[in-house]
Amino acid sequence: MTEILIEDTARNNLVSWATDAISAKRAEGVVMNAFCSRRDSNGYKPASRAAADRIRLAGGEVWFMPMTYAAQISGAADFQHYSTWDLWPGRVGDLSTADAREKHLTRVFDAQADLETPPLSPSNLLHAPSGADASIYLDLISAARSMGNARAAVLAGTPAFWAGGAELDAFVGAVAEFDISQWFLTVSRPLSDLPPTWGEAEVAGLCRTTRSLSEGASVHISFGDFGALPAVAAGAASIGTGWDGRQKISAETLFGPRPDSDGGQWLKRPSVQGLLGYVARTDIARMFQQDRPRATALFAGALHPDQPKQSFNHHLDVLNAVAGPLGSIRYEARYRLMATTYGSARIAWAQFSSTVGVADASRYWIDPLERGLANYGRTEGW
Repeated sequence: MTEILIEDTARNNLVSWATDAISAKRAEGVVMNAFCSRRDSNGYKPASRAAADRIRLAGGEVWFMPMTYAAQISGAADFQHYSTWDLWPGRVGDLSTADAREKHLTRVFDAQADLETPPLSPSNLLHAPSGADASIYLDLISAARSMGNARAAVLAGTPAFWAGGAELDAFVGAVAEFDISQWFLTVSRPLSDLPPTWGEAEVAGLCRTTRSLSEGASVHISFGDFGALPAVAAGAASIGTGWDGRQKISAETLFGPRPDSDGGQWLKRPSVQGLLGYVARTDIARMFQQDRPRATALFAGALHPDQPKQSFNHHLDVLNAVAGPLGSIRYEARYRLMATTYGSARIAWAQFSSTVGVADASRYWIDPLERGLANYGRTEGW
């Protein structure tokens, strides 16, 4: 079965909501990160070690992502929690020398040891699969492997990186040579729009990378949410999601200055399994008024939850229902099942939009993901 890992939130409800979801078997664990969790407590956010212990006590796995790539984003300024980790001996984001890389890695691994989470090698922000960024990444992961038992690694890049075609494939071939058993693949986007502006080449590149790395390792799609489904069809073992927008997407704008650095964006639009996306609850109610039999079939018989926690639990149920079966079948069968699911969702969007009188949003939620998945399928000969 495909697992769900809850990404970190700057709110103070990570432990309570995550442990409830883990106890209810809706999620398997949490990925804490340096921008959302604190090393110490400030009275609002608990100390990360205490939070990690409570999550483990509930039966969940815990990871700590250092978010090195996010610290390198131009305009990154939300360091209220990040600065408590003291991950840099010099300028934040500087990985230009071997000494800087080694000292940063030492502090990252020390923080993870304090939390008793597995060593997870960080990633710089990759803009292209060749050139200076790629060389730094290879040096960074090589240093991480030589320093000890770090057999998990982050690989984070912009959409242009993931759309890198043959150069991306060559780069992934190089990183696959390292003895890594757990990958955290991350798309760092310029904007935090939901749905994101997915590109066909980017989705296909993420799928090919997942397919290649999953042959010998477990692959997690960080902040993936619905956008992770093509990669799950290509072999990813887990999806990152949450209740705030910044748990569902990694975007440059989310790391800039915010009026409320401890807050987050409540996502009030409920997720709909048949549509593979979010819609306004008022539109769901309108469809029940216009065509109750069709609405009952599409929305599993009832209006979706309106309160944030209940809506989040429902979202986990949706992701588990769609992604769960993909995890128990082989690659070609995964691909074909997901392709069929996208086809059904396209039909459902047409029915929903015509009944309610709203624009058909399948061009945002379905088209780019479906095309990217098909692109990947062609490279596999399916």
